[in-house]
Amino acid sequence: MARQKYENRMCEAFSLRLLPEQRVFLEETAYANKIGIGEAIREILDEAMKNRGILA
Repeated sequence: MARQKYENRMCEAFSLRLLPEQRVFLEETAYANKIGIGEAIREILDEAMKNRGILA
């Protein structure tokens, strides 16, 4: 039941440990789409979830 309470809540801060190549990929993706790195990460996660049949 607790899941419903936090279902649409977004984290205000989130840290990642990335390889340098992963960081560059995120930065380049964000720059190419004129969005922030956080938004790029969300888009990539949404796409990966959709490919697995999970609704975001």
